[in-house]
Amino acid sequence: MANTFESNNTFADLLQKSFEQVLEASKSSLDMAVKYNAEVLGATRKALNLAPNTPGLSMFDVAGKAFENYAELQKNILDIVGEQGTAVTGTIRETGKAGAELAANASTRFHESVDRTAAAHKAVLEFAAKQNKQVVAAMKQQEGVAGTPLAETADAVERGMDALIEAQKHSVEIAANQLKSATKA
Repeated sequence: MANTFESNNTFADLLQKSFEQVLEASKSSLDMAVKYNAEVLGATRKALNLAPNTPGLSMFDVAGKAFENYAELQKNILDIVGEQGTAVTGTIRETGKAGAELAANASTRFHESVDRTAAAHKAVLEFAAKQNKQVVAAMKQQEGVAGTPLAETADAVERGMDALIEAQKHSVEIAANQLKSATKA
């Protein structure tokens, strides 16, 4: 019995470490995305040499703040995933005491939890994509913006954000699959 308990503790420690690494990597990518977004907006302002009273300038601030809020929301979701992971590893540590049936049940519950969390994460990403499109559309509808370098820049930012959001969705899928593979019953 002690051997099973030690084995479960070793597995739980490895699983907890992998949770932490996946979550940290995801948070780091969000931080980089926020920084990149700020740099793009700053470079666009500079390239277009916008004066403070230029119509549509507030849209840069709106877009920047919207993306920062999105990144914070994503980090909060990652924290929830981390808490779930910690709870699961605690359950795994206890399986040496309770038997294989508890391990199978914990694994099934964890897989369901990963699926729900991934779905929530993807829903937030879909929301961010829609918000991004709305901000860009609002910017381009400002008087005097259509056909200007600002409109072209808005399109470029939209494409960049779409690519980033798709990459995040892919990362969520990979992380969910890895976590589920690590805990197969």
